[in-house]
Amino acid sequence: MGMVEEVGTLLLRSDLDLTPGVNLFYMSRPDSPDDVVTLYEYAGSPPEFDHGSRIPEWESPRLQVLARSVDGPTAQARARIIYLCLSAICAAGNTWLYDVGNNQRTQYRALRPLQQPFQMGFDGNRRALWVVNFECIRRPIPG
Repeated sequence: MGMVEEVGTLLLRSDLDLTPGVNLFYMSRPDSPDDVVTLYEYAGSPPEFDHGSRIPEWESPRLQVLARSVDGPTAQARARIIYLCLSAICAAGNTWLYDVGNNQRTQYRALRPLQQPFQMGFDGNRRALWVVNFECIRRPIPG
C-alpha cells in the first residue's frame, strides 16, 4: 500500500467531503471534475538505518497535496484545511495510518508540512492550483 492511499484514507475520515475517484485522486489528476484534490508521492530524504542494519528502519517520502478549482478561494481553502488536518498528525507524534481497503496499517513518525499552502498557478482551463508539500517519515512496508 502506498503512502498516498494511507493519507487519502485519513482524509476520508476527516469530514472533508472527499470521495476517491470522484474528487480525490492518487498520483494522477483527471481533466474533470473542476474541483479535485490530488495526492502525489515524490522522492524525499534518504532512508534511516538503525544499529548497522541493511534494511531501512524509516523511509522519508514526500507528499504533495494539490487542490484545484475554478474558484481560487475554494482551492485555497481546501488546501489550507488539508494542511491543518495533516499538520495536526505531525503534532501528535507517532501515528498509525490505515488503509481500510487492504486492512493494513503503517507507522508514521512524522507528517511535517514543508511550507504553507501556496498558489502554483492555473491549469490550461484557468482553474486555480493550490499546493502544499509534506515530509513523511514512515516505517517501510515489508515485502
